Amino acid sequence: MTGLTVGTRAALAQVIEAIPDDALGVMRTAVAQMGGDRAGELAQMLEETIRDRRRRATAFGALLPLFRPRRDGLAFLGFPAAVLPRLWRAATARGASFLSMLDGLNPEDSSRRALARGRLYSLAAEMVRQQPDLIWPPTPQTEPTVREAALVGLAACCDMGMLAHGAVQDLADWIDRPGEERLAEFRLMVRDASALDIDGVRRLLDIMAAHVEDASRVLRLAVHACGIGAESMLKHSELSVFVERILDGFDEHARRISAFRPGDPVAELRRDLDWTGSVLEAAAVAVQADPHGDWARRVAVSKALVASTIDEQLGAAPRVMARVLPMRDATTAGRMTRRVPRLDIEVPAPDLEAAVVAADLVAAVRSTANRFGCEARRQSVLAALTDELTAYADLTVEAIHAGEADDADVASARVAQVADLLERLEAETEARTARRRLAALRPSAADTRAA
Repeated sequence: MTGLTVGTRAALAQVIEAIPDDALGVMRTAVAQMGGDRAGELAQMLEETIRDRRRRATAFGALLPLFRPRRDGLAFLGFPAAVLPRLWRAATARGASFLSMLDGLNPEDSSRRALARGRLYSLAAEMVRQQPDLIWPPTPQTEPTVREAALVGLAACCDMGMLAHGAVQDLADWIDRPGEERLAEFRLMVRDASALDIDGVRRLLDIMAAHVEDASRVLRLAVHACGIGAESMLKHSELSVFVERILDGFDEHARRISAFRPGDPVAELRRDLDWTGSVLEAAAVAVQADPHGDWARRVAVSKALVASTIDEQLGAAPRVMARVLPMRDATTAGRMTRRVPRLDIEVPAPDLEAAVVAADLVAAVRSTANRFGCEARRQSVLAALTDELTAYADLTVEAIHAGEADDADVASARVAQVADLLERLEAETEARTARRRLAALRPSAADTRAA
């Protein structure tokens, strides 16, 4: 059987280059189980790619997150993903002798790895400056001035690669609650960055921020680097750009929250609420904002927007829930009546879906309502909904037990729906009680649910 042609190998190389690191090993294992010369050659290509990616991570690990988009969408420093393999190939083409020095894993090999890392960073910076079109070819989609400025930034990041490598190793210490000694070390590193480049401090923080997914932690990192959290000082420092970017993200998340409508994914709303809540909490601790300053005003406007949306959606929840708890008047004695569940009809699917969304929303704001001044309203709505649903389940179970339900299956399904809504409200005890009472009436239903 013939092997892979030159054209096929080139096409496969392009495909392999686009495969994420964590998927390469899975593909190598799958290909290794296939027979034939072509499968063997493909397995060898995958093995070489895995080794090359491992070396790249060892050498350029500090810069790798800059070539991936941030999950929170904040406008931090970043470069196109396609630039990374070109940059790596260009640097290793001139520094191939350093590649084997990156393979050692023993502590005694660390000096050799550091030597190789430093040389490859230098070669990468040289290649960006000497052959920018090879590293980042111009495209119609990218403005020439934007690309040129980004290339300057990329070369500067490579110049700072070794300093950044040391910084990201101790990133957790710099962000959390570093002691005076650790803070002194961090600020010394910040001074070293400023000596390397006029924008060195901002660039170092950009590289470190790329390793941090939580924007609130980036905020703490910037304040620690600045050495003071007062807005009057921070706003006029080179690190104010980080606060501005996070505030831009806060405004955008607030707009998304305010645009929420029943039927939209509640999971996305929860993520936006958690993000804004964590940033709000971190800002209150880390930044001593001027109550009459621009930052405080921006936060107040977006905070009010979020609070208004939460209040509006919480206010609508009882009305939505009432549609899935139909009631009727039942005669008790003489002309006296009482309200009992109406069990001769099924709840329309759209109404049930709306109730599910409402319950999910009440639960979604639990961790953030207090930060936006809505906790009292949430507690009131939650208590009212829990009481209403629990009472409805009790009345329905009593109707089934007394043989007053027109259709026992419909009534049982109604109790199960109510229990599900209670569970979504995180009223776990009430949900379990409703299910136990229903199971006591209909053991077969309990067996089915347990199965």
